[in-house]
Amino acid sequence: MSKKNLNPFRRGDYRWWFLAETALECSASLGLAITLILVQVTGSVSAAGLIGGISSAVALLATFLGGALGDALPRRRLLLTTGSFSLACNLLLTILLVMGIAGVTGGAAPWSVIVVALLCVVVEASAAFRDPVLDASLKQIITPEEFPRAMSAAQARSSTLSMAGAPAAGWLFAVASFVPFAVRSVCDVVSLVLVRAIRADIGPRLHEGEEPRQSRRKIAGLTGLWRAITSFSEGWHHLRSRPELFRLLLCAPLVNLTVFGTMSWVVYRLTTDGHGSAVVGFASAGFAIGGVVGAALTPVLTDRFPAGWLVIVGLGFSMLVLCAMYAVPREPWVLMVLAGFSMLLSPALNGALFGYVFEVTGEALQSRVMATFALLGGLSTALAPVLASQAVMRGADAALGIGVGALGIAGVVWLASSSQVRGIGH
Repeated sequence: MSKKNLNPFRRGDYRWWFLAETALECSASLGLAITLILVQVTGSVSAAGLIGGISSAVALLATFLGGALGDALPRRRLLLTTGSFSLACNLLLTILLVMGIAGVTGGAAPWSVIVVALLCVVVEASAAFRDPVLDASLKQIITPEEFPRAMSAAQARSSTLSMAGAPAAGWLFAVASFVPFAVRSVCDVVSLVLVRAIRADIGPRLHEGEEPRQSRRKIAGLTGLWRAITSFSEGWHHLRSRPELFRLLLCAPLVNLTVFGTMSWVVYRLTTDGHGSAVVGFASAGFAIGGVVGAALTPVLTDRFPAGWLVIVGLGFSMLVLCAMYAVPREPWVLMVLAGFSMLLSPALNGALFGYVFEVTGEALQSRVMATFALLGGLSTALAPVLASQAVMRGADAALGIGVGALGIAGVVWLASSSQVRGIGH
């Protein structure tokens, strides 16, 4: 296949899909506004943190539900329904803040605190629900060979938005507390319009070779809904039946704990050392910059090297660089440079890995398999900030580096010891 044919952007439906996901990513990149409004209405950082923890737990549950229902109900309908629900919540938050009902720091009425907290939780859960559904819909739009390039484009976009999102959210919130939520509402509208513009039937199909419309599962009442939810285990069984995928799945939390633990440590350590928010943001931006640069390298690497070795070498390189961050002088510019190098191969290895998962997973299991990877990875993202903050508070930075580094390297060694993993892409 020629290089030209490997470009997913030549497909009109993929362009609509990419733009729809970009609108959702823009909205998600303003997530700092949720933290800021929770602190404002509760008047307490600890209360805001507790609500944030509850929101993370609910988001994991929503990911599970999205994976299960995304393989049972029409995905376009799910995306439009949850998108409309998110739009309604963001609009209601905007109205409450414009009216000043929930805009007084620490002085909001108890009922308004509860309403704002619930709306924030629902908005985050809606985004988590849509993720596996949107990812699975790609099976009907592009080919497995095009997936690495699609993945690199997505990572470049995500890295760019993550660099700009937090400062933008803070600036918009400073203008007026309702502005970030008004912008998020616009993003929801744009996403809904673009999802409707996709002409392909994005599934699901329950049997390979069938047209999606011919194979829709009928969910009648609570019994059918419960059957669809419990069918999530089919995705686990699929991964369990393939030794290379199951090993990759189990290694994901180990590697992610190293990555997200170090990301959190950089923020907490530099803040504790007295550096301002701009300096902390500068150092943290290194991770995103590395992702952007790495995305440009992805087509070259995925075209020339087998997926299995890309994953092993890429993860090994990343783990070594992340471990080095705990040993070097804690200068912001040094940490930023190392952060960039740690993410340099991330787009290529993610593209190679999920391109393979995309290829060997049937249409009927796409949402559940992607959600399973997201769930196990999500466990590490929830634990990482807790470990990092405690380590910094107790002066146990070295212990944190040794602990998360050992886990990440052990995961890579375990992957490299598998002939099935090494053989992916041969």
